[in-house]
Amino acid sequence: MSESLSTTSAKEVDYSKDVFTTGEAHRICCVSQQTIIRCFDNGSLKGFRVPGSTFRRIPKKFLIQFIKDNGMESIMPKEWQTATGVTIVSTEEVNRAVEDLLGKNNVDAHLSGFSLGGALSKGELSPITALDEKVVGADLPDIIQVIQQTSSDVHIVTISGDTSGPEGTTIDGSHSPAEIAQALADLRNGN
Repeated sequence: MSESLSTTSAKEVDYSKDVFTTGEAHRICCVSQQTIIRCFDNGSLKGFRVPGSTFRRIPKKFLIQFIKDNGMESIMPKEWQTATGVTIVSTEEVNRAVEDLLGKNNVDAHLSGFSLGGALSKGELSPITALDEKVVGADLPDIIQVIQQTSSDVHIVTISGDTSGPEGTTIDGSHSPAEIAQALADLRNGN
């Protein structure tokens, strides 16, 4: 009977939340709650304690990283799988070409740097984040700096621009949308 209760509980997890309890994390990861607590306490699962209590909370980005670090991608909630794709701020034409090549579920497309702010503030940038200098404009250096300060695991790609970080990649903006999309697909696939 407890097995069916556990299955029912797992279906009740709200995957759209930004922060999870240890109980929710154990249901998502299909491990015991004690395992989640032990990993939290030894630092292999990052999070924070609720001030003035012993309760632990785990932000979604750290839970996703924990799942990846432990080879549990097969249990990754479908709602979170866009985190393994590409975040792009570019023109509608380039965004559409990238979505067509990689699939809409693997691309988080934005038409302005302003709309990127929500994903950035929640720590939900994809491992590859492409910024089109023509769309982002003068804010490009500031956006790059914020990404570098808050998301060390993000590979920043500029389209017809320059990055200040050593990990940066530049794609010539004079290429066609299809060529830009292919360059991002190659980066995503490790080519």
